Amino acid sequence: MKLFAVAIGGAIGALVRYALGGWVQQMTDSLFPWGTLVVNLIGSFAFGALWALFELSSLSPVWRHF
Repeated sequence: MKLFAVAIGGAIGALVRYALGGWVQQMTDSLFPWGTLVVNLIGSFAFGALWALFELSSLSPVWRHF
C-alpha cells in the first residue's frame, strides 16, 4: 500500500510540475528558466504546508507517503 501511495503522489506531482513549469515559461517568454524557479518555490511551500498538515492530522501513516 505504501508503494501505491508513493506512485500516485509521484505521478500527480510530476504531471502538475511539468504542466505548471511549461505554462509559466510560455507566459514569461524568457531565456531564464522562470518555470523551474516558480515550480520549485511553490513546491517547497506546498511540501512544507502538507508536512505540517499531515503531522497534525489523524491521517493513516500509509497515506503520509503520498
